[in-house]
Amino acid sequence: MQDNLDTLPDDIIKWLQDPNNYINVVYVIIASIVIWFIGRIIKFFIKRTTRIPPDAKNGTKLIITISQIVFWVGALAAIYDLKAEDFLASTAVLATAIGFASTTVATNIVGGFYIIITRPFGVGDFIQVKGTSGVVLEIGLSYTRMLRIDKTIVTVPNSNLLNANLLNSNISVEQERKKQEESKKLKLSGVSIGIPDILSSSMMQSFKQEEIVRFSTEIQLKLNQYNPPLAAKDVKTRLDTVCEEFVSKFGFKPIFYFGQHVFRQNTHLVITAKDPNTLIENYADFMDSIMKSVFSEIQ
Repeated sequence: MQDNLDTLPDDIIKWLQDPNNYINVVYVIIASIVIWFIGRIIKFFIKRTTRIPPDAKNGTKLIITISQIVFWVGALAAIYDLKAEDFLASTAVLATAIGFASTTVATNIVGGFYIIITRPFGVGDFIQVKGTSGVVLEIGLSYTRMLRIDKTIVTVPNSNLLNANLLNSNISVEQERKKQEESKKLKLSGVSIGIPDILSSSMMQSFKQEEIVRFSTEIQLKLNQYNPPLAAKDVKTRLDTVCEEFVSKFGFKPIFYFGQHVFRQNTHLVITAKDPNTLIENYADFMDSIMKSVFSEIQ
């Protein structure tokens, strides 16, 4: 150990006296700049192009970053003429250390790749997962960012999305047409399936968008705030009036149906909108209008 310390200054002096070392440093700097610049250009075009889906861009950028690191390490090994066995051994040790230090990060990254490949949802979709509802703003490799229905932004680790029941509220208009056709056939044959026609046939035929958004929620109306309690038929009339008012905002008429009724009326709401942003922009006003309409006498 002491011998190594004694020879350290001499080794440094020898290194400084060798002109080849200065040339190698210049080569490393040039290689680093070239690799960084090429990666930067590729990432710029990925950001600007419309050929790659938005939810796949982050994954593509990560692959480019990893490729940059591999090329840089390869250039370093070539410049300093590192032996293959030493290079592979150091790489294995580094990979093992990173693996133990970032198990959670690795799980989230695997989840990100899985979401990008299988595409259970995409950027712009309205999803519901673990009590959180909102439109997807960004799908990263370790997390997904959502704009919630209350207009706040939440970041969800991708590993959580893999292990949760997830509902994508975006609905294909073409699939909706097929469901209505099947529903009509069943009704003609005398079978009632109890599914309301949210979209009229003429509207479905003329609708130009590929997807719509359908969001369902439940509220409790405390009818015992009235004396005597408000009758269910009166609640239905008031709710129907509010739903008619919001047809122009959502693009479709919201529907509702009642669940258990004692002194608290469980009311299930199904809101169909032209797109996620329309739903989020008008949701709070819609719920507020319901409360004001039902409880107008005690405002």
